[in-house]
Amino acid sequence: VGNIVKSMLEKVSTEGPAVAKVRFQLYLFLNLWYVPLQETINYAQDIEDMCLKYGDAEKTHIAQNVRFTLLFFKGEKLSILSHAISTALPSMARFSIGGAKLCVLQKEVIDSLSGDKSSNPYGIFEGKICDKESMLADSQSKM
Repeated sequence: VGNIVKSMLEKVSTEGPAVAKVRFQLYLFLNLWYVPLQETINYAQDIEDMCLKYGDAEKTHIAQNVRFTLLFFKGEKLSILSHAISTALPSMARFSIGGAKLCVLQKEVIDSLSGDKSSNPYGIFEGKICDKESMLADSQSKM
C-alpha cells in the first residue's frame, strides 16, 4: 500500500503549496511505516525546502520539528541537534509560536540529556513564557 501511494505522489507533476501540504502529510506518515529512517529524514528535509520555497512558514517549521525529532530517534549527536534547534528557534518564534513551543521542549530534553545547564531556550519568548509551567498555562489559556 505504501509503495503504491508513494509512487502516485511522485507522479504528481504540479508543484505548489497544496501539493507541499499533501506531500508533507502523506509522505511522512507513509515513510514512518515503510521507509528506512534516514530516507524519511531526507523527505522531511525536502518537504521543508519545498514549503520554504513557496513561503509556507508554518509548514516549514512543522517539517523542521519532525526532522529534528527523527534525527533524535536516529541517534544524531546531541550537540549537533542542539545547535540546529538553536539556529531554527528565532525564525520559528517569529512565524509559528506553536512550532517554537514544541521546538523549545525538544531543546530542553536534548539539553538535559547532554548536561547543558547554561541553555535557556525560553529566551525566544521575551519573558512571556519563561519555563515549562508558564508554557503549559499559556497553552491552556488558549483552549
